[in-house]
Amino acid sequence: MYNNSASTYSECGWAPVAVTGKACGVCSFLGLCAAGICACLGTIYTGYEASSFTIIDCPLDDYTWAITLASGTFGLIMIRRRIK
Repeated sequence: MYNNSASTYSECGWAPVAVTGKACGVCSFLGLCAAGICACLGTIYTGYEASSFTIIDCPLDDYTWAITLASGTFGLIMIRRRIK
């Protein structure tokens, strides 16, 4: 299912390649249907049916500085505790 809100696929994940135009909905938790009546115990995400998807890569190289800074800080804290 393709949900055209930015929060659905703006980060790492999947993006639709071909959207069929058929409207659909997905229940986030538990969907129950009986006698043509459906209820959702959760959030209903509406969008359009997609026939194929492509992978969106994660830009981990953009965060290398933050990972290095966090690792270095943690390392310095551990070294200081061992010296005492």
